Amino acid sequence: MTLAPGSVFAGYRIIRLLGVGGMGSVYLAAHPRLPRNDAVKLLSGGNARNPEFRARFEREADIAAAMRHPNIVSVYDRGAEGDQLWISMQYIEGRDAAELIEAGPNVLTVQRTVDIIDDAAKALDYAHSHGLLHRDVKPANILVTPPIDRYSRESALLTDFGIARAIASANEGLTMPGDVLATIAYAAPEQLEGSHVDHRVDIYALGCTLYQMLTGSYPYPRNSMAATMHAHLTAPPPQPSQVRPGLPPAIDRVIAKALAKAPENRYNSCHELAEDAARALAVNPAPAGKSGLNRGLLIGLGAAAAAAVVAVGVVVAVQVGSNDSGSGGTTTTSQAAAGPTAEASDGSFVVSLPDGWSAEDPEDLLKLLTSDGQANILVSKNPSSSRGKTVDESADINATSIQDDVKGVLDSGGVEATTVGGEPARRFTYSLFAKDGQVPKDVRGRQLYVRHKSTEYIVTYTGLPEAFNLGVAEYEAIMDSWEWTD
Repeated sequence: MTLAPGSVFAGYRIIRLLGVGGMGSVYLAAHPRLPRNDAVKLLSGGNARNPEFRARFEREADIAAAMRHPNIVSVYDRGAEGDQLWISMQYIEGRDAAELIEAGPNVLTVQRTVDIIDDAAKALDYAHSHGLLHRDVKPANILVTPPIDRYSRESALLTDFGIARAIASANEGLTMPGDVLATIAYAAPEQLEGSHVDHRVDIYALGCTLYQMLTGSYPYPRNSMAATMHAHLTAPPPQPSQVRPGLPPAIDRVIAKALAKAPENRYNSCHELAEDAARALAVNPAPAGKSGLNRGLLIGLGAAAAAAVVAVGVVVAVQVGSNDSGSGGTTTTSQAAAGPTAEASDGSFVVSLPDGWSAEDPEDLLKLLTSDGQANILVSKNPSSSRGKTVDESADINATSIQDDVKGVLDSGGVEATTVGGEPARRFTYSLFAKDGQVPKDVRGRQLYVRHKSTEYIVTYTGLPEAFNLGVAEYEAIMDSWEWTD
C-alpha cells in the first residue's frame, strides 16, 4: 500500500514517506488527537498476507513497546486496517549514523563516533538484559537526534526491531528457509551458518558498525554477497588504522575482539566494547546531560554567500557573527504575561523569546540572537513569491540551489511539511562543509517558507553544527509561538 501526503490512514494524516525497508514502508504522520508527529510503519504489500511476516511484524511492536530506554525508539501503538498491519513509533528528527558516515570524518568525528557507539551499546545491553536480541544492528538503524536543550547532548537511539527475537526462541521457529535475518555486511558468522545465536551477534554487528564509522567503509568490502559472507566466515578482522591513517593501533585490537569468529572470543557485553573503544581512541564518552560537542561561535548571515543563490531567495550562513548588530537599534519587544516577545518590523507577526534571546535591528523583518552569540534567526520576505510560486516550489527550488550552487547536503528528511501560525509551511535542514570551499567553517542551517496574505516569508536559522544542534529546541519553541497580527 502506498499512502499519498494528505491522506488519512488509521486516523493519522500522512505527511510524507520517510523510507522503505525490508519489513515495510515508514511514513511521517500527524497523530489523530495529540499535537505531535509520529512515524507510522506499514508492512510491505507483498507480504501483507504472509503469516510469517505478519508474526514478525507484530512481534516488533510487542518487543519494542515493552522496552523503556532513552536510547531505544518508543513504539506507541499498533493495529490493522483491513489486511494492512501498522505500527506507530516515536519520530526522531535528525540523521542516522549511515548518513553521518557519508558526510565524512569532519562531521563524524572520533569523539562523536564514541558517543554514538556508547549510546547504542546501552540500548543493546538493556535489550539483552530483558532477553531480547536485535539481530540487525547497523548504522542505518542508529538514529542521531540533536540535544533537546543547551544542557543536554546529542543522543543516539536504536530502531527497527523488525527481526528482533526473544533469546529463548532465537534458534527455533519464525524463520524462513535460507533466510538470513540480518544485513550481510554486519552479520556474525553464526548467523550466516544458521548456528546457535545469542547476544554476541549484536556485539559483532556493533563492532562492524564501529569499524565503518571510523573508516567510512564496510569491514569486508567484496564484489558479491557470497564473497562478503565468505569473508565474515574466514577472513581475519580488518585493521582500521591501516585504512584511516591517524587512528591508533590500539583500536585494531578492539575490532579484532569484537569481530572474532568464535562468539566466546568476543566481548561479553556491548558496554565492554564501547568502553574499550573509547580507551583505545583516547576519548571519553560524554556524560548524559552534557554535550560531547564543543560549543562553536555563531555563524551569522553573510551577504557574500547569499549572493551565490540570491536569485531564488536563499540566505546561507557563512560568516562569524557578533552580538553587535552595528546599528545600535533593536526591534520592538514587549513584556507579556507569558514572557518577552518580539514583533516584526512591519507588524505582521509576533513571537515569544526564550530566556537568553533578544531581538536586534533587522536587515528586513526580524533578527533574533542569543546573549552569548550561539544562535541566529533571521526572518525576511522572499522576493521570488511575487513570481507566483507556491511555498512548495520555493522550498524545492531553494533546496536544490543549496545543493547545486553551494554544495550543501540536505538532511535525510528533505523538504518537510509543517505549520507556522496555522499557515502551511515547508522547511529543510542542510549542512555546508568547509572542505567544499564555499564557506570558511562547517555550517548547519534550516530554511522555512510560509505564506500569509500573499506574502511569502523565509525563516533562516543558522549556526556551527554544535551551536545549531544545541539551539534547535529553542528555535522550535520560537516557531511554535508565532502569531500573525496583521
